[in-house]
Amino acid sequence: MSKPRYGHAAIVDVLIKRARERAPQEDLENGVNNAAVQMMLEMTNNEKDTALHEAVRGNHLKVVEQLTEEGRNFSYSQNDAGETPLYIAVERNYKEVAFHILETCTSPAHDGPLGRTTLHAADSSNCTQLR
Repeated sequence: MSKPRYGHAAIVDVLIKRARERAPQEDLENGVNNAAVQMMLEMTNNEKDTALHEAVRGNHLKVVEQLTEEGRNFSYSQNDAGETPLYIAVERNYKEVAFHILETCTSPAHDGPLGRTTLHAADSSNCTQLR
């Protein structure tokens, strides 16, 4: 799902809707989280980036909103560089994206490379609103 990298929110919306349509009817009736959507959110590229990593890296707030709404309970892990989506947002001083992740995700991972955390990134990027 490379569309988050380029900020194509409409295409991301269609992909999520199509994945949701593939859910068995009994899952929908029982309120079970759609496995196809969850699997799509968990997919990674060769660098272990998820769609959310890519959307954050491009500072595409609309796509970040779509992905986090669908994956509120998913814990986005570190990529090969040791970065979580929240860490990337804070390190690059993408305040709106960082705040949205903090407000939406139930347990956002805050790890960074080399034992650093999101707090370290906020300090080094002079992001005083997130410290």
